Amino acid sequence: MKQAIIIPTHKKFSKWLYNCLSTIDTKYPVIVVTNTDDSNQFEMAAVKAGLELEIDEFFVMHDTVEIKDNKFFDLIFEVYKEQSVYCNPQGQMFLNKYKREELLRTNLPSVHDKLSAINAESELNGPYKHKFNPKVLFPEFKDNAAREEKFGRTNMILENEFIKKYKGCWNPNMIK
Repeated sequence: MKQAIIIPTHKKFSKWLYNCLSTIDTKYPVIVVTNTDDSNQFEMAAVKAGLELEIDEFFVMHDTVEIKDNKFFDLIFEVYKEQSVYCNPQGQMFLNKYKREELLRTNLPSVHDKLSAINAESELNGPYKHKFNPKVLFPEFKDNAAREEKFGRTNMILENEFIKKYKGCWNPNMIK
């Protein structure tokens, strides 16, 4: 079975990517998918890469995530092997482990800008949840009032014993 961690990033986010990669120490392959201004599919680029590379199950992880405990990867890939996993109840932020065979039976949304990427979250993850019932690991891992400055921006902080997510956009009105 092919398993991997796929990190979507943008060429402008090198500080975030370096920070993220410096926290990962795992036996699982890490694939970085770099978006550009001319071709930016945001998180859907990682989902499509997983399908194109024929990876059986893959975890989509933003470049704005820090791994606090690398046992997290064993949890999602070994304890929940061959099972889809959401980090929170709605599959927000695409912070999910997807199964290729399930994605092939799912309509993938088209993404061409930040607003369509935000909409793609619910367009993909809502039906996926309904159809395949992924395991929700952290029901409490959702939007909150915690904020922290990092790399010149204010971020919402979602954090538990395994991961820390710096969320830079939590409202469509924040799109620049």
